[in-house]
Amino acid sequence: MWLFVALVTVPPAAVLLAVDGADQGALAADVFAFYFAAAWMLLLRTVVGPQHLTGRIYCEIVLLALIIEVPVALALEAALPADNDNLFSTVAAVGLPEELAKALPVAILAVLHRRTWNSLETRDYLFLGAVSGLAFGAREAIHYYQVAFGDDLSRPDALQMMWRFVTDPVSHACWAGISAYFIGLAISHRDLLARSALAGLGLAIPTVLHGLNDWTPVNTSVLWVAINALSAVLFLAYATVGVASAATSIPPVHHRAPAPTPPPPTRPGPVPRTTSGPNPAAASPSPPAPPGWVRGPDGRWTRPDGRPQG
Repeated sequence: MWLFVALVTVPPAAVLLAVDGADQGALAADVFAFYFAAAWMLLLRTVVGPQHLTGRIYCEIVLLALIIEVPVALALEAALPADNDNLFSTVAAVGLPEELAKALPVAILAVLHRRTWNSLETRDYLFLGAVSGLAFGAREAIHYYQVAFGDDLSRPDALQMMWRFVTDPVSHACWAGISAYFIGLAISHRDLLARSALAGLGLAIPTVLHGLNDWTPVNTSVLWVAINALSAVLFLAYATVGVASAATSIPPVHHRAPAPTPPPPTRPGPVPRTTSGPNPAAASPSPPAPPGWVRGPDGRWTRPDGRPQG
């Protein structure tokens, strides 16, 4: 909710910063870059639908990404000078360092929280990678702006530069999301070889896409649009697979007929007498009569003096 409120209120503030003076140009660029990153995150969260992520996990990913991604990428790119006219050089010296830098926050936190993250699904990792890529893309757009324009927003090509604030975060989000998706798959395997193969494949796919995106023959033609479209399609495909696998992992609910209600317990009643057998009381022999007593016709014993019993 608060993210939506921020998306509505930040643009007027950024416009005021841009109009206020040339010295506010860099600050306005920062606001625009992270504004579009937050907007893309809101949209991608709706598309991916992560189920087990918390605010703490988001904060850890963003903070770690802002701290280590750009320094790691710049260090690796400085050690591997790139030639954007050469496809292999672009893939190895630009795509690989940046994709590795974006995958590091997800991989580090997955190892640190391996006991508490065992409930995360692949689509959760996909979205965490996207958040990491959004942070990197925003920082990269700001870097390009500062190098090209400094604090000057009055140049005619400033509008073209502004589009980087829109395109860079989401492109890096798609590539980093794909890489993190395979990290999630690798985490679920115990075999070290399978883990290494999945992690390597997850790093190779976005590295090639990133290298093609920055290759000069592609970056200056309509193929650049096609590469970005392909990246978005792959991201959506992995998001769909993640949702489908999560749905199939839920055990089906079998509706069983309710068990019959047992009859209420009955109290034991008096045992009815049977008429077919002899009465035990009637069949018991009479005690012997005292000497001299006589039994009358009514069944009572009388004494010799004629008085009845009792």
